[in-house]
Amino acid sequence: MDWGISRGFSLLCSIVITTSCLVKENQEGVHLDCRFNGMTSLNGQPTGKGASVDLSHSGISAPPDSPETGLVDSKFTNLSYNLLKTLIENAFLGLQQLQTLDLSHNRVSAIQNKTFVGLTSLRTLRLGFNRLREVMAEVFYGLDQLTTLQLNHNELSVIENNTFDGLTSLQRLNLQSNTILTLEVQAFKGLSALTVLDLSGNKLRYKHSSLPERVFAALRSLQELYIQDNNQDGIGDYPTNVFNDLAALKRLSIDSFHDVYFGADFAQLQSLQNLDIDSNCRIGRLQNKSFDGLKSTCLQSIRIIHCTRLFNIEAVYVDEDDDSVHLAQCVEHLDVSMNQIRGNGLGLLGVLPRFKSLKSLRIQLVS
Repeated sequence: MDWGISRGFSLLCSIVITTSCLVKENQEGVHLDCRFNGMTSLNGQPTGKGASVDLSHSGISAPPDSPETGLVDSKFTNLSYNLLKTLIENAFLGLQQLQTLDLSHNRVSAIQNKTFVGLTSLRTLRLGFNRLREVMAEVFYGLDQLTTLQLNHNELSVIENNTFDGLTSLQRLNLQSNTILTLEVQAFKGLSALTVLDLSGNKLRYKHSSLPERVFAALRSLQELYIQDNNQDGIGDYPTNVFNDLAALKRLSIDSFHDVYFGADFAQLQSLQNLDIDSNCRIGRLQNKSFDGLKSTCLQSIRIIHCTRLFNIEAVYVDEDDDSVHLAQCVEHLDVSMNQIRGNGLGLLGVLPRFKSLKSLRIQLVS
């Protein structure tokens, strides 16, 4: 279909356009491209029903004064790259068919309670790259169909108890690259359907004041946890009773210490398939005991890279009398490249024949 420029007329789908937009119509409905239209407020923007509306890069700094002067009730609304600072209560009331709302790359520092009331069909909410310092417990009230929430690249320092309670359908939560120092023990209460959690690039410390015991207890469905690029000082050990509730976890990306040790608290990760240590890696050596807690876990992929202090790797579980599933027996992909391993220090070479399932191997030796 051809695009056309429309101003001040009604379409068959009851969209009223009072500003310049490119219009396209297909089987899904009417799509409006209203980027770069120079409007500073959502008042006077297109209203009615449509398939999508793109209002990005438009200099919008104020939400609508009332639902009646609001937005097209589309399935996808893009308000990214604007100048929005505060999202007020009931700002999006009436947008009952909206499934994706993009508010990323604005200047949002405050979201009032019940801002998103009425968005009964919303599946994806993008709030990344803003200036949020806190998120109150009732901000996401009513979003029981939401499956993806992006809060990455903000200024959050604490995730308080019950922040996400009520988001019973949420599957993906992105909290990457904030300044999170503390997770309260009930921070993830109610997220029974969550499968992916990204906490990478924050200021979490591997101790109970930052990661309290059983902080992930509610995440019974979690399959992927990204918690790397935290714990910048590299001091301590993995805190007890933090990861042992994650029985469904398949991928774990995590920071490390000089003498890394995955102990008893990791023994419950029976579903774990991928272990990644590729950011803020402080491992000085890998020993047999390093993986004690994962001894009966059938890991398929181990990735330990960018460890500037890793000079030596010892043999991993080669005890002939050990009846448990050896780590080496399941591994299909092994990556220990981009470290400082010496040519005569790779004890792993001596046991590579035990990696019966190995499909790919990356080793980089330093002379």
